[in-house]
Amino acid sequence: MPTQDPKVRAAEMMEKANKMKMDYESVFTSEAGLRVLEDLKKSSFFYMSSFTPDSMQTAHNEGARRLVLHIEAMSKVAPEAHKQTAITE
Repeated sequence: MPTQDPKVRAAEMMEKANKMKMDYESVFTSEAGLRVLEDLKKSSFFYMSSFTPDSMQTAHNEGARRLVLHIEAMSKVAPEAHKQTAITE
């Protein structure tokens, strides 16, 4: 198995990560993507506490919330875009 130069491998990994980020931006900054993201936020404890007396349920709720936070971070969705989406609903 040929070994690859670590610099080449790092550059390939960075390129792959950048392409993925561009994919997130393309999907979630479109009008439809913003509507979907808003729906995900409403159903994933983004706007309310995820805490419940049941620690397992809290962990589950936090997992759903974390996914939405990841989408936001990857897509660089600006807060103004959410306001505009809420107005057009």
